Amino acid sequence: MQILTSRGADLFKERIANTERLLKETQSKKGRAAKVGGDDWHDNFTFEQLEREEQMLGQELKRLREILYVSQVIDQEQINSQPKDEVRIGSTVTIEYEDGKTSIFSISGHGESSPEIGIIAYDTPIGKSIMRKKVGDTGVFRTEKTEIHVTIKNIAW
Repeated sequence: MQILTSRGADLFKERIANTERLLKETQSKKGRAAKVGGDDWHDNFTFEQLEREEQMLGQELKRLREILYVSQVIDQEQINSQPKDEVRIGSTVTIEYEDGKTSIFSISGHGESSPEIGIIAYDTPIGKSIMRKKVGDTGVFRTEKTEIHVTIKNIAW
């Protein structure tokens, strides 16, 4: 089960609405393509392509709905009631890498990562490695080629 913030749940609902819109547009285009060139794949490449797109969008829609359905949504009150001395969803944490460089990240719910603006989800490799840690604790996460150690330097709310 994933954890979503209220903001994250809204993002998933928005993604679902966008995917539903794209699916309807694709189905409409597919209907027009069938009228123009038939619905046999070997006679109508456009129809075949739109049929594949329709299947992919249908699978994506199912995936998004499933995530939203099985996820626990936490509100701001729940975020505010968490221990303030640990890395948790909603906290902003300063980490130091082994080479002395530091990064500051806000910890978000599932699917809300935007590392380029300093937001990482709790269930990303780096997020998992630092969740529930305290200042001075070390977390370890792996990349394809190496193991990276980070030390928690500060936790802010």
